[in-house]
Amino acid sequence: MKKIVCLFAFILSFSEAFSAESTVKKTSDIPLCGKRTGSVTVNMKTEGMCLAFGALWVTAPDNGRVFKIDTAARKITGIIPVTGMPIPISATDSMILAGCYRDGTITCIDPVSNSVSKIISVPGGMPSSVITVNKEIWIPSHGTGRICIFNSEPADTGADISVGDKPGFGIQAGTDVWSPCYGGTKIVCIDIVSKKITASVDGGRSPVYAVVYDGSVWVANHSEGRVTRINPETKTTEAVIRIPGTMLYGMAPLDGFLWIASTWEKSLFAVDPETNTIVKRIAVSGNPYQIIAVNKELWVSAVNSDILEVVKP
Repeated sequence: MKKIVCLFAFILSFSEAFSAESTVKKTSDIPLCGKRTGSVTVNMKTEGMCLAFGALWVTAPDNGRVFKIDTAARKITGIIPVTGMPIPISATDSMILAGCYRDGTITCIDPVSNSVSKIISVPGGMPSSVITVNKEIWIPSHGTGRICIFNSEPADTGADISVGDKPGFGIQAGTDVWSPCYGGTKIVCIDIVSKKITASVDGGRSPVYAVVYDGSVWVANHSEGRVTRINPETKTTEAVIRIPGTMLYGMAPLDGFLWIASTWEKSLFAVDPETNTIVKRIAVSGNPYQIIAVNKELWVSAVNSDILEVVKP
């Protein structure tokens, strides 16, 4: 009897684990929605985006520029030359921070004068994201597999955390920072106070981009069409959602859904957090890289286009 019960328990646990992973749908089977409501032409390919100081800030890595955009007027209000291939971009309460991948620096931009106020070297170089954590700035580095922590200026470096495997676009969730490791398969959880890794979750091959939504940490995967949903309290996987295509990157919540950019599918897919399933999609003109919600619209940067596209679900 014990063997039968144990076998039943094993089968049940296996089926529960399997049911947490969705099946892959064809793009053509997912209902289309939404419409294009506008665009801004920047004449350069764009990648990173952040909302701060009443504007949208966008990086153009190949041409060394950061654009400041008035989203209501749909117009460029500032162009800041930034050397060293700016890709990730974020903000503190007083400045814009652009991570320059080639030069291994952080360029600090004054949002009032639209000018560079200082440039800071990142030990190991190749910053892959800029994470503002309370009064600190965490800079994951592809070059060293470490996260370098600056104070709020930033000027001086503090702790240096080894995570390995090319840390990607991380995010703060409560008292932790979650860092996907693009060069491997793990997503690591780091306690903000102790600066110690407290958990590691499997993210498939090349997890790259993390967001917080609906009480969970969501991580998009670059090499596989999957998004891993993590419970930040238990530090365990809640679900694995299969997304059509590969090279997933940016994600943004809007109107009760998490929207995910699938670069090669030229689509934004909406995941319902109640069912962990894809329920609809928006077709865009370029290969989307990052997306950001502004009011009731999604702004989309593309790795092959000089146009920032604006769509409404």
